Parts: sequence; structure tokens; C-alpha cells
Amino acid sequence: MPPEAKVFIIEDLETWQELISINLENAGHQIVGRARSRKEASEAIPRFKDFGVQVVTIDGNLSRGFQGGEDARVLIPEIRRIAPEVAIVGMSTSSVVDSDLDVGKPSLFMLADEITGI
Repeated sequence: MPPEAKVFIIEDLETWQELISINLENAGHQIVGRARSRKEASEAIPRFKDFGVQVVTIDGNLSRGFQGGEDARVLIPEIRRIAPEVAIVGMSTSSVVDSDLDVGKPSLFMLADEITGI
């Protein structure tokens, strides 16, 4: 990935969206879109090419009451099918299965370096 990757954030909590955005923008990456639910993400994925998305960060659990990465398990195959060139970075408290890189929320401050190194 180029040092200035175009990133789409899939995260239900606004505070985490902001923390991820600030961290990545401070490192020179550009946030090109955001989704806060599985529905919003599903609607945005077909437009990834229009947005120029190179990397997507994805929370495993976007729905209240769900644990174990269920939302990411549904969305990642959709991303792979529609936008296979997009790198997928898991950002969740639980493991994000089938992501290209799973850094977890505790690793937020290493995220920018990880995206640059993809």
C-alpha cells in the first residue's frame, strides 16, 4: 500500500471511528468513507471503486448484542467478491477471521504503521 492509503472505516461506535480517523489522518492516510452498521457497509461496498478505497478497517461486531465477529464474517466475503483488491484490516475486541491483518482495537496506535506496511 502507498504511504497515503485511502481508507474506509466500518465501525459502529462514533468514538472509535474518530480515534481511528485521527490516528490514520495524522499518519498521512485519507479517510474516504465510513459506515456504522452492517446495512450501511453493504450499501457502500459496491461504491468502493468510486471512492478509490485501498484499505478497509472493520469492526467484527456492529450490532448490539452480537459478539464473536458475526458482522465481519458476513461483510468480508462481500468485500472480497466485489472489491478483491481492497486490503481488509480487522479492528475489533475479538478476532476478525479472514481479514488480511487483524490488529485489534488495543493496537490502535500501531494501525497507521500496519496499513503503510501492507
